[in-house]
Amino acid sequence: MFSYGKAVCCDKNKYGKITTVAKKNQIRFVEGIDNIEKVIILPKEIKIINDDISIFIKPNGKIEQGATIKLKDAYGEKRYITIGVGIDRIDIKDRSYI
Repeated sequence: MFSYGKAVCCDKNKYGKITTVAKKNQIRFVEGIDNIEKVIILPKEIKIINDDISIFIKPNGKIEQGATIKLKDAYGEKRYITIGVGIDRIDIKDRSYI
């Protein structure tokens, strides 16, 4: 989703954002202000456990501010997807590494 969103923002020279909607267990790419372009519905076994977040993408494809998406898997284990700025690094961590 992040690569897709960054590519669309670069191609169209527009702002965008990746959002999580915990209540619906969705991760979305929104082009511009409110044009929902792509939605991923996570499987029932995986739950988003943090509040809804928005990660903004600039027209040059760069992420404006980092964030962490917190998930819980079918076994009750917490997983963390951390998005960093600058080099747009994405780390995936589970509880055993924290």
